[in-house]
Amino acid sequence: MNTHNGLPIGVEIHTVDDVFVKQMIMPNAGVTVPQHAHSYPHLSMLAVGRVSVWKDGVFFRDFTAPCGIEIDAHVKHTFMSLEPSIIYCIHNIARMGEVSVESEHQLEGG
Repeated sequence: MNTHNGLPIGVEIHTVDDVFVKQMIMPNAGVTVPQHAHSYPHLSMLAVGRVSVWKDGVFFRDFTAPCGIEIDAHVKHTFMSLEPSIIYCIHNIARMGEVSVESEHQLEGG
């Protein structure tokens, strides 16, 4: 998969024992994961690199790998890479059988 409009490349999805894991490769600085929200809390593991995180449209803070980033239910969140980065979003799908995306919004103005 190629970079398209600054979005992550190399997205892989795995599901084992009701655990959904989405790997997103952000090959350089300035790559964004569009703002979205889920109806339950989940964890995003920053495995490689550094990212900025926004919650409900407000800058939250920068994170440096390796670390876990807790995302509360119903919170719109987005990530932007500050250098090449890899994020693993981890969801328990036992509740619904799939990942619930409550809302998704494309970023405006880069």
